[in-house]
Amino acid sequence: MLRLLTSAIAFTFVSSTAFAADLPLPEEPMPATPVATTYDWTGFYLGLNGGWGWGDTEHSNNLGVTTDDFDIDGAFAGGQVGYNFHWNRFVLGAETDIQWSDIGGSSGNAVCFPDTCETDINWFGTVRGRAGVAFDRILIYGTGGLAYGEVEAACCGGGFDVTDTNVGWTAGGGVEVGITRNLSFKGEYLFMNLDDVSEAVGAGLTVTADAEHTNLVRGGINWRFGGRP
Repeated sequence: MLRLLTSAIAFTFVSSTAFAADLPLPEEPMPATPVATTYDWTGFYLGLNGGWGWGDTEHSNNLGVTTDDFDIDGAFAGGQVGYNFHWNRFVLGAETDIQWSDIGGSSGNAVCFPDTCETDINWFGTVRGRAGVAFDRILIYGTGGLAYGEVEAACCGGGFDVTDTNVGWTAGGGVEVGITRNLSFKGEYLFMNLDDVSEAVGAGLTVTADAEHTNLVRGGINWRFGGRP
């Protein structure tokens, strides 16, 4: 009887050991995959920009006579400050900038030849809203709002010579690319329309010069505060 019991115990032990050997080993848990984060455009920013402007200007008088019509162009540079709010793919914000400008031109085809007519935009600024769609680090946006600047015009050897700060409007769009969490680059186009400048030159005659058709192309760099990579 004792021999039979011993054999049964030995058989049970061997069978259990073999069954345990056949069981699969527990697998180690896979490391967690990091969740990709979306580039965040939210926050204040400030930066620098520069570019080229071109357009045309017209000198006329209150008698309905156009004294001259010529092109203007030149470089400009300045700085900007703004704020973005990023929600899902949409980015809304506001931006203001101020620019030194060398945009101007002259022509010798005036009725008071050989004197020339001149128009210059000495400086300008904008206050604009921005609305765009973000594709991670790429932001495509439209923009528009208020424009203002100093327009200087002269003609006929000083018979017409006026400098005034004008207010108008601007609209355009651009692309901004995030390079790091805080640094981004942008390219932008704006159409700017500033109001006329005019001056009475005597004998009931008023001469007017416009700066209503100016195209601006510029590149810029922004340093942004806040957001995540």
